[in-house]
Amino acid sequence: MPVSEKRRLQLRAGGMKYRRTQKGRDAMAKWLKGYRKREREKNRAHGIANKAIPLEGLCRRCRKLPAVGRHHEDYSKPLDVVLACKSCHDILDAEKVKRTSACTE
Repeated sequence: MPVSEKRRLQLRAGGMKYRRTQKGRDAMAKWLKGYRKREREKNRAHGIANKAIPLEGLCRRCRKLPAVGRHHEDYSKPLDVVLACKSCHDILDAEKVKRTSACTE
């Protein structure tokens, strides 16, 4: 059953309140450390692309909205990115997940 918008905002506020507590900060630090360890290649690619490729111009997919993110098809090629607006980046990510899951079946 879908959660109402009001309830979603209440849950989000509760999570934000928890993250401000010492226990919440400790939990987030622990999760982040594990994430960085698990996703080393992804973090490396993001760091290289963020330094080398400025976010300038329009989205390369829709060519209507300003680019707000860099999309990697392959994290082993950190400078091979597509500058994309938020909605196009979400679509590119969904397509990538679909292709990846089709390969593992």
